[in-house]
Amino acid sequence: METVSYGAENEGSLFVNLVAIPGQGAFAEKSRKSLRGHTDGVSFPFTGEDAPEDARIAPSPDVVTLMGLRNPEDVPTKVISLVDVLAHLAPDDVDELKKPQYSIRSQKTFVQGMRRMLGKEHVAIDVPILKDDSVGTLIRYSHSAVVPSVTGGAAERASDNLEAACNCVAVPVVMRPGDILIINNRLSLHGRGEIGDKLGAKSRWLLRTYGLDTTRLPAHKRRLGDSPPHVLFP
Repeated sequence: METVSYGAENEGSLFVNLVAIPGQGAFAEKSRKSLRGHTDGVSFPFTGEDAPEDARIAPSPDVVTLMGLRNPEDVPTKVISLVDVLAHLAPDDVDELKKPQYSIRSQKTFVQGMRRMLGKEHVAIDVPILKDDSVGTLIRYSHSAVVPSVTGGAAERASDNLEAACNCVAVPVVMRPGDILIINNRLSLHGRGEIGDKLGAKSRWLLRTYGLDTTRLPAHKRRLGDSPPHVLFP
């Protein structure tokens, strides 16, 4: 795999600091809250697929790599195996989650960059959450970014049950300085516990980067021009 980034997130930085941000506003508040199960680059397509709204959009990462630098309060990273999640879901729910009947918004760290590069936030419309593949069932999901195209029906019940299943099977992993956690972004989800209000040298500090199998990645899915080759579009 190749270590990659996206131009719309953190200006294409290859490594991103995950640390509590001081001040007010959505980003600062989110940096201190807990996060439920999600996959990164959630609105982007699976590998080998084109986004119908723009064929230039690169796939979401195959892996998310986290490196522990500081964690004085032992804040856990939550790792959620999709195999365990599926074991908690009824077959009817799984079938609903495989249907193209959900809209997926960009995760918040991408929104400003999307608007700058695309002129609007990227939203995948009428797509499935689960997909069968040769390696098994794959997932793209975030509790805060995924909504059913029609509310009040089987699609919404299935997504609610998916979130509940994620909460049931989440495994806490406390990352300490020097620890490296590699998360499969297709076969699992991840989140974190409450960060709290401690800032600076007393806060949790992780470093994050993405990995993607770019063997068959078309050139037009990279951000061309003066950008480094590891920066993908958008």
